[in-house]
Amino acid sequence: MFTGEYTHTMDEKGRISVPADMRDVLRRKYEERLVLTKSLHGKCLWGFPEPEWEKLAEAIAASGLAKRQLHSLKRFLFPAARTCALDRAGRILVPGALRTFAAISDAATFVSVGKYLEIWQPDNWLSVSEELAGDDSVDAVLDAMAEIGL
Repeated sequence: MFTGEYTHTMDEKGRISVPADMRDVLRRKYEERLVLTKSLHGKCLWGFPEPEWEKLAEAIAASGLAKRQLHSLKRFLFPAARTCALDRAGRILVPGALRTFAAISDAATFVSVGKYLEIWQPDNWLSVSEELAGDDSVDAVLDAMAEIGL
């Protein structure tokens, strides 16, 4: 599982270093590739280790075409998805369209979300993290924890 929150600079070509702790998880448990796509929760990117993306993609693909919402989900996630391999320096090249979607230009914040990660424009992540610390959000988190037996 991924843990932690890290901010790294991005170079002019769109390359950014994946935080060392996250690279270690990728090396130990997965291949050194992330599938990046648009997030459904905020203007950020989702980064899935390739095997985790394959599980998600197979489940979504198997859902059929009967429900309009599932078709919209496929249209949103799949065209944007790009496999990004780590280079020797531990960096990934974030495609321009995904950088534009998430408003990432000179720096990015990597946020751990269990089996995947999120990549945010740092100021946007700061706003979201401040909202999460609010009383209403804390109550919602506690309710979610209770639902799963924690």
